[in-house]
Amino acid sequence: MIFLESGEDHLNGVLPPTWPNERARRAFGQAVAQGMWELSGLEWGRRERRALAGVVEDFAANLPGTLEADRYFLYVDDPRLVPLPFWAVVVPSEGEAEETLRTVAQAYLPSPVRETKVEEVSGRIGAGVRGLRYRDSGEGTLMVTLTYAWRSEEFGRDVMLRTVCHDPARLA
Repeated sequence: MIFLESGEDHLNGVLPPTWPNERARRAFGQAVAQGMWELSGLEWGRRERRALAGVVEDFAANLPGTLEADRYFLYVDDPRLVPLPFWAVVVPSEGEAEETLRTVAQAYLPSPVRETKVEEVSGRIGAGVRGLRYRDSGEGTLMVTLTYAWRSEEFGRDVMLRTVCHDPARLA
């Protein structure tokens, strides 16, 4: 099990693509729930910790079979909410960097509900693009796709990190 701490003191659980057994997956879920309980400062009972552990374990069991990616992450920004699944894809770089990254960030796809918002970002990985694309879920709710795209000239790779959420404020 690996934990990464972000600058905002949130835990991000890195999900392995496979598990040696169900017990390891259950232990991962329990460890994430315990860590969130300790860091959150919220008053939690065993029931809340068990519920979060079950949700994390379900993601760990099912996410790798649902989406094809190189890595899977669970972003646990608020332990009272369902974690946000993120997936990452790394491919050899192709084409002109800005055009490729904007395409990966969905800058050119139609966004019938709201205009797609694309902005440049920088950080430890380097310069990249962040895209927010809005659409109707088909159930009368707003759905948001958040995509980060970077190019590593040093390694000749493009990196994409993406999630989908029904709560735009959570991704703002």
